[in-house]
Amino acid sequence: MTRNQARLAMLGAAFLASWGWPVTKIGLTHFEPMGFMGVRFLAVGLILLPFALKTFEWRSFRASCLIGVVMVVSTALWATAVQRSTELGLAGFVVAVGMVLSPLYSHWFFNEPVSAGFKRRATLALAGGALMAPDFQLDNFALFAGAAIAFGWQITLINHQTRGADTVTVGFGQMLTTGAGLLALSALFEPTAQFSQANATGWAWLLIAGVGITCSRFMLQIKAQRHLVHQDASFILNLESVFVLIVTAMVFGEEHSWIALAGAGVVFGSALMRSK
Repeated sequence: MTRNQARLAMLGAAFLASWGWPVTKIGLTHFEPMGFMGVRFLAVGLILLPFALKTFEWRSFRASCLIGVVMVVSTALWATAVQRSTELGLAGFVVAVGMVLSPLYSHWFFNEPVSAGFKRRATLALAGGALMAPDFQLDNFALFAGAAIAFGWQITLINHQTRGADTVTVGFGQMLTTGAGLLALSALFEPTAQFSQANATGWAWLLIAGVGITCSRFMLQIKAQRHLVHQDASFILNLESVFVLIVTAMVFGEEHSWIALAGAGVVFGSALMRSK
């Protein structure tokens, strides 16, 4: 895969991810957050199993399981917030703040230098997040902010742990670990009757979310990130926030205050800045 092809694949992953927001919101009218996401990811992992066995690599699998553990945290926070949210379009930009801050994790944990303009980008992103905050309920904003921090760490791990790794093995391990972890949390904190009481419509939304979106999105993302530098990957993935704003306006008719939209613009502008 060439670098341009990787960029297109990453753009496709961002677009698919944006549709995951409204599809998840609708699916969560039939299921609890961790149960819905757990079955969704575990199903994708099982679908990938026969393909993963053909090229299975223990090193890739171990790396993907580590990513999956972080993904359990980010997904649990995100799905809980999505279920309660009426500000999904803005929430995409809150998550984007975590993407902007992700080079900081690479600096802290992998000793990679941050670019000269990183402080400026980070300051703008945090300021934009502050402008959006009043449009949210405080607890829901905190959940999205926590998910953003975890997502940033997740992206950092994918970038560092999957270089040279087998794409299918990574996708399989990540989905399997995340699905199993979320179902374990669901068994502890959510009613198990959610599955027996779900109707055909609920299972159909789960199928669309799991197979149609999740599987395609993460396979594209993992494969593309192997051919992109960290800042290129973060830059393209931040376009998801713009897609989410458009998609949620189309599906739910969401409207937001001008101040919040200005904050979203500041966050996106910080993501677009190319630090030298």
